[in-house]
Amino acid sequence: GELGQRLRAVERVQLRSRHLRLGPRRGDVDAAHDDLRHRAVGAPEGVFQTLHAATADVEQVIRDPRIQAVSFTGSDRAGAVVASIAVSEIKPAVLELGGNDPAVVLDSKDVPSVAQKLVGLRLANAGQVCTSPTRFFVHESHYERFTAAFIETAQSIRVGNGMDEGVQMGPVANDRRVMALEALVS
Repeated sequence: GELGQRLRAVERVQLRSRHLRLGPRRGDVDAAHDDLRHRAVGAPEGVFQTLHAATADVEQVIRDPRIQAVSFTGSDRAGAVVASIAVSEIKPAVLELGGNDPAVVLDSKDVPSVAQKLVGLRLANAGQVCTSPTRFFVHESHYERFTAAFIETAQSIRVGNGMDEGVQMGPVANDRRVMALEALVS
């Protein structure tokens, strides 16, 4: 529900060799962001934690009695594995499995509005939502107007520190994402 969507990590659980270690999130921005999230939902500090685990360690992590529920974002194949482990442990699981379906624009009276909405869907969470459209099939009669509106909308987005007022898009999640984006551009 809405509460679940607003909850985010207080601390990052970091996997070190074959054991779990709680560690504070990095940086003042992370700490400030977490504080705001906690106050927004009234959750006690430390209740919700985000875990980034290596594939080889996922089963051990899910089976750990300290893990009470699982939320996973990734591929269908990996999601099936995560779901089967969570079910065997009788732990609730929420799976966001990506397919990157295309957006199809056939006919519209307001092509610029459609383009603006699709920019929002494509660039949500700095473009890191696995269900965001990555391909756009636009009828040739709308191609020029759609492309112009899409580019204009995308270029108007203010990128920067996600904690700064007026910033519409913050950074990507990690260095691996930066390298993937640079590879796409080059």
